[in-house]
Amino acid sequence: MCIGSKEGILTRSGQQDIGRAKPLLIPDMPRRSYEISIYPFSRRLETKRLRKRAEFLESIGVRFEEDPISGDLPHIYLPRLHRQKTEKDQKTRLGEALLKLAQGSNITDHVASHQDQMSTVQREVREFTDWIVPHLRKSGFELDFKRPIVIESIPPWTTAEKEIPCVLPFSLKKVKLKPLEPGYVVMQLPRRDSTEFDEFSHLRSEDRLHLSPKKTYHLLHKILKKAFQKESIPFERLKMVLKESQYCMYYDLRNYGWRVEIIPAIHIHKSNAVLVSKPFDIDENAASEMRWRICWAQKEAEIIRSISCTDKGIRTKALQIVCRLCQKDWRLKMLTPYQIQNVLLFDMDHHVDHSPRWQRSSLEDCVLSLLNRLLHYAKAGYLPHFIIEGLDLFGLLDPKAVVLYKSALERLTTNEKALISLTERTRPEEDAEPRWLEPKTDDVDRPNLQIPAYTGIV
Repeated sequence: MCIGSKEGILTRSGQQDIGRAKPLLIPDMPRRSYEISIYPFSRRLETKRLRKRAEFLESIGVRFEEDPISGDLPHIYLPRLHRQKTEKDQKTRLGEALLKLAQGSNITDHVASHQDQMSTVQREVREFTDWIVPHLRKSGFELDFKRPIVIESIPPWTTAEKEIPCVLPFSLKKVKLKPLEPGYVVMQLPRRDSTEFDEFSHLRSEDRLHLSPKKTYHLLHKILKKAFQKESIPFERLKMVLKESQYCMYYDLRNYGWRVEIIPAIHIHKSNAVLVSKPFDIDENAASEMRWRICWAQKEAEIIRSISCTDKGIRTKALQIVCRLCQKDWRLKMLTPYQIQNVLLFDMDHHVDHSPRWQRSSLEDCVLSLLNRLLHYAKAGYLPHFIIEGLDLFGLLDPKAVVLYKSALERLTTNEKALISLTERTRPEEDAEPRWLEPKTDDVDRPNLQIPAYTGIV
């Protein structure tokens, strides 16, 4: 190392060469800098930091897929919460009864392999939805059909056993949405005389000013019939029936007796909500000629799917168990699965905000939490919709029915023996036992609680 000056060159020995100043050149040696001079120390320090960091992470249960002390940044594998469950479920009589009910609910009679059946049904539903889209778009009508939506959560209307709801949304131009009470809208069409023909002539209501859900069913049935004839598909597999002044359209699948319920819907721009033509379970104007219902089934399915991925599906099992318990108790049988699903979403919203380890709850804790949340809304006499603000899911019920819910839920949440008894009687093998909770006369129709096994809530 040398330092050049006007007087000469100061060598490493400290002697000065007098004469013409010439820098001392050392070949193949890079110019030293601050960064280069401390590099070895920095390297050792970084290695020491990595080693301490690795020891700390290993002490809290984090493992590495590569060497944590190597020069390259290691890939750190942080175990997701839904893959861990450090707390064991307490073995109680109620917990064991609920677990047996959850296991028994997955049994399907007269089917050798339930998983094989559902895989076949899912594949056929996908083939149907893939096939139907191009044929709908080539129908010749002024309807912009979107991708069909197979509902993977509990819909706001009752579905029969082995029935899969499928929404066929389409968009319309020159149509205005006019909101009514929460959850309902009407579609205003351009004014036309009764003799004047336009693209909405097949869809106008009796007053010629609104889009008719019933006529939408007829038009969609006509389009599908034309497509079936073109592809030589047996038309008998497509059926449209009238149930309680409401149309229902079905497509029979080839396997295991399943069928798809086809529901016309209006696509809402930049939203995963749709306006369906099918009335809800509790609907004051179910036979309306121009009312459309707001349906958030796609968003609800996303939320429930996220919950199931985080808690390993424990709350969806609790949802199914509570639905079956309510079906068994005559005082709670008029509670619809959609109402219970909304209560589950509110219960989850509370636990996410206030319970750091909500994903580690046991099945017993989830069932009790859901029943207590139901009791909370029964006491309030008001069950809000999780997404639609201002919509009361208890609003059209008789106040006496809500009081009956309250008394039944108070007994189940405060008397463990009563809940165990109801759980044991709900199991298929216990159906022959005396039904001391049910009245002798049963004039109330039970809601169908069969949840298709292909969905995310089973």
